[in-house]
Amino acid sequence: MAFPYPINTRVTSRTFDKIQCDRRRQELEHNALKKFTQNNQLQTLQNQSDVNVAFRRRTNYAAQLSAERMFDETHMQNQSDRHRAEREKQQNEALACALETNYKVQEQEERNVQRICEASEELRELESFLKTAYMNKDRAKQQLEREMLAARDRQREMAIEQQMEYDRQRALVEYQNEEVRKRVEAEEGKRVLQTQMIQRQELRREAQLEADGERQKIEQLMQQVELEDAAEIARRDKAREETREMITQTLRERDRVKQEQVAVIRQEDEAIARYQRHIAAREAGIKAATDVKKAQEDAMFRAVEAEIQANMRKDEEIERLRDQLWEEELLLKKRAEEDEKRAAKEKAKDEMIRSNEMQMQLKQELRARQRADEDAFNEMLKERFRSEERREMELAVFRRKQREEFVGEIARHRALKQEMVHAELERERHERERQEQDENYRRQVVEAAKRRLLREHADVLQDYLPRALRPTSSSSNSIIR
Repeated sequence: MAFPYPINTRVTSRTFDKIQCDRRRQELEHNALKKFTQNNQLQTLQNQSDVNVAFRRRTNYAAQLSAERMFDETHMQNQSDRHRAEREKQQNEALACALETNYKVQEQEERNVQRICEASEELRELESFLKTAYMNKDRAKQQLEREMLAARDRQREMAIEQQMEYDRQRALVEYQNEEVRKRVEAEEGKRVLQTQMIQRQELRREAQLEADGERQKIEQLMQQVELEDAAEIARRDKAREETREMITQTLRERDRVKQEQVAVIRQEDEAIARYQRHIAAREAGIKAATDVKKAQEDAMFRAVEAEIQANMRKDEEIERLRDQLWEEELLLKKRAEEDEKRAAKEKAKDEMIRSNEMQMQLKQELRARQRADEDAFNEMLKERFRSEERREMELAVFRRKQREEFVGEIARHRALKQEMVHAELERERHERERQEQDENYRRQVVEAAKRRLLREHADVLQDYLPRALRPTSSSSNSIIR
């Protein structure tokens, strides 16, 4: 905050101090006022905060109570739902078990009914009667159809015969009309033919005149052709003579060429003979040179052969020495094996001797043990003979006890047998009752099945069933009910 200085006033130290005091006082007042304002604002904020805290506390407490109440309600609802679900599950399981039991019982009853129906002779007989009735019905139906087809065929044949008669009458009328038309056409044709014959006679006369003119032309043409043929024959004769002369000249030329060829062949044969003589002379020289070369090669071969034989003899000597050395080694090895076998045999002999000695010792020990066992057994027999009387007494007591137990066992078996007889009689009685019930149930099932079959087929097979199975009006009404 600014404090203005006095204007147009002389500033002295006292004035300055006064101004400073006023300024400090104003600052203090201002600070006090500012502090008071701040305290008021702070108090207001604190009061408002306390109110907000209390409100929030109440709100939080109410929310907590609401949450706890909601949690309790949810927990109780969950428990109630769980109990209800368990109860529903138990009820559903019980209902499912009951339904399954009922279904099994019903299925068992249906199987029993089916088994009884399949095994019932009466139902099979009734089914055979129904099949026979259906067969009779089908036969009657087929007979009726055959009769209807026969009547239809007769009607068709009558219609066909009527149509054929109508067609015959119509064809007869048409034939008569056709005959009349043909006669008219024949008269017309005859008149036309006569006209055509007259025209043809006129045409024949004209054709005769034309033929005479053509004949004259043909005769002139034939004369011209004969003249041309005579000229052609003369030309052919001339050509034939020229050809004959040409063939003769050709034969003479061929003979001349043949003689020339024979002379050439003779010259070639002489040249070939001279060449063969030259070749023979050259082969003789080559043979002489070959003989010399062969002699040299034979000498070289004999030298090489001698060297090879010497090498072979040397190799054979080395092989013989090697075989001899191998035989000596084999002999030494065989002698060593024989020595080893001899040593092994001696060792086995020593082992056998030691084994025999050990066996003799064991036999002596065994005899000693056997003698000791025999002595102990004899002592035991002596002790047993001394206690034989006591054992006889105990045996008599044991036999008496067994006899008493045997008598009691016989009595127990007799009572058990009587109980089994009574139980068997009771079981047979129950079995007879059950069989009677099953028989009654079977008869009821068979009667129901018979009524059902008759109810299903009576209306269809009313006139085709046997008289014993034909229902009357009252029985049919009862069956329908």
